[in-house]
Amino acid sequence: MDYRASEIKAGIFIIISIILFVVFLAIIIGMNSFSEKETFLTRFHYVGGVEKGSAVRYAGLQVGSVVDVRLVDDNYPGAEVVIQVAKETPIRVDSRAFMTTIGIMGSVYIEITAGSADAPLLAPGSLIPSENVTGFAQLSGAASSILDELTELLRGLNDMLNENNKKRISDMITSLNQIARMIEVNLQGTLVDMSALTAELNSMTLAAKDIIVKNDASLTNSVQHLETLLSHSVQALNNLNDVLSEVDRSMFENQQQYNQIMDNLSSMTENLNDFSQTIKERPWTVIRKTTPTQRKLDQ
Repeated sequence: MDYRASEIKAGIFIIISIILFVVFLAIIIGMNSFSEKETFLTRFHYVGGVEKGSAVRYAGLQVGSVVDVRLVDDNYPGAEVVIQVAKETPIRVDSRAFMTTIGIMGSVYIEITAGSADAPLLAPGSLIPSENVTGFAQLSGAASSILDELTELLRGLNDMLNENNKKRISDMITSLNQIARMIEVNLQGTLVDMSALTAELNSMTLAAKDIIVKNDASLTNSVQHLETLLSHSVQALNNLNDVLSEVDRSMFENQQQYNQIMDNLSSMTENLNDFSQTIKERPWTVIRKTTPTQRKLDQ
């Protein structure tokens, strides 16, 4: 009877130990057998530090883990990550997945943003759009390259600043100082000359102002006379314009008479020409009406 009770106690202890071991193992590998999981995909150009079992967080809260990291066959320049998250995780169509770390030297995990509240939920098995964030390792490589270039630059500067170059630079600085002093002296002389010129201009301005003030009445009268003269000139031009308009109108109205007069003058001129020619050729016609008889010559 005692032997059977001992066996029962040993069996109960073994069963309890196995149960505790299984629970501890589930906690270690990040599995929770009492909640359902949903699978999603995401892709990154660089997945350094992400592997199976890496954590997956949603809005900072751990909701799952990475179950696989693999290459894809559609010529995508990177890798595809398969993740499992708790079924109640509200991953939306505008959520984004990116890689980050806990602190500077912490482990790498995948963070999923919450998205907008009015966006629809993403169906399980869908691809979560990703944002490729530069990893610490990539930054370290770039920083190392920059550090090498800076080292090379400092080495070149060190070679440049040898004794001969230092002496040349010192001589150059001395020459520049001398040139600066000469420019300063010349500039001071120029400023003095400019000051004298400005004072003279001020004196001339004051003198011109005095002349204007003293002759203000004369200038005013001259301006008034000039305005009156201009007014009369304008009136005279208007009168001349009226006269020319009247002459033009008269010429237009009497154009036919003028043409007749010109024709008569032309005829008169022709008659006078004929009369002059006749007087020259036959002057006796002025006295006699008939032509004189010709004398017979004695034989």
